[in-house]
Amino acid sequence: MVHLTTDVISKGLLLRHQKWSSDEEKEKLLSKLTHIYAHGKNIDVIDPIPECRNVSVIYLYDNSINCLENLQHFDSKLTHLYLHDNKLSKIDNLSTLRHLKKLYLGYNQITVVEGLENLTNLTELHVESQRLAPGETLLLDPRSLRAIASLQVLNLAGDQLQAISDLAVLSCLTQLLAAHNDLADLRSVTDVVTQLPCLRVLHLEGNPVCRQKKYRESIIVAGDALESLDDKEVTTTSRQFLKNWVANKEMQKSRADLVRRNTLPALNYDGHSYEGSLPKFTTSKGSVLGGSSSYMMPAFPSRQRDSVLIRSAQSARKAHGSFSMDPSVFRFGGDLTKEPGICQSEGVL
Repeated sequence: MVHLTTDVISKGLLLRHQKWSSDEEKEKLLSKLTHIYAHGKNIDVIDPIPECRNVSVIYLYDNSINCLENLQHFDSKLTHLYLHDNKLSKIDNLSTLRHLKKLYLGYNQITVVEGLENLTNLTELHVESQRLAPGETLLLDPRSLRAIASLQVLNLAGDQLQAISDLAVLSCLTQLLAAHNDLADLRSVTDVVTQLPCLRVLHLEGNPVCRQKKYRESIIVAGDALESLDDKEVTTTSRQFLKNWVANKEMQKSRADLVRRNTLPALNYDGHSYEGSLPKFTTSKGSVLGGSSSYMMPAFPSRQRDSVLIRSAQSARKAHGSFSMDPSVFRFGGDLTKEPGICQSEGVL
């Protein structure tokens, strides 16, 4: 087993063939150390290192660490912790790191995002590409999410997620990386995006939801601050255009519903509205047309209407003799009482 100790750290501070002149010199230098570079050394155990009390950044990625322990000695200054590509299966023993701002835990074997209740200053959390069993998905503990509400960057790419509804509490989130998961419900995704008012960058490529109709348009309309979707720019102009288009479609749908329920006045031939149902009128045979169930033909243009009127009157004159006509009322000469379907005295068009 390879342990992270002061000797391992101090060796990295010396040039080849160089040695410490005394233990005092070594301890003094370790107390001033701000960065620990211990990546790629096959380390699997972290030993207590109280001498490094001023460390703010620790690089421990690409090792074989399977348990987080002995990190309490860094509680006063540690802000960045790089632990990706190890063998971690659980997030624990981080409660003392109250100043931690960036935590990298990608490429491990973590099944639940938990144990973050005391990390209230965390701004970046990376838990992408966990090595999960087939059919298993990364779970998000709501208590931890509520505690890190000030989070700005969250990386959940490749974690076999089926939903991200729990992320709605992260109101300060500016970047969400959730590509290559199993997200398929477009409505659920847009609901979350709507509740993230600061979200500027969103990655969802590689999810089933991306193949749905109007996917990109729906996400852009939902995200008021969105500047980039799947690594493609989102402009203010395109967002406003889509918002207007959606609003217009909703207005048309609402009006159609009102007309269908007969609560919106319909239009008559002249473009005027009738209150309530369509008007009723009686034909020459006594049948009643109109009412709420009648179909009203659209109005003729005035020129076309006059042309039809004149042709009808000319046909009547040839059949029945002289006639007189004004723009809206015409009278026929001759005996028309025996002609079915023709008004006996005058007809109003």
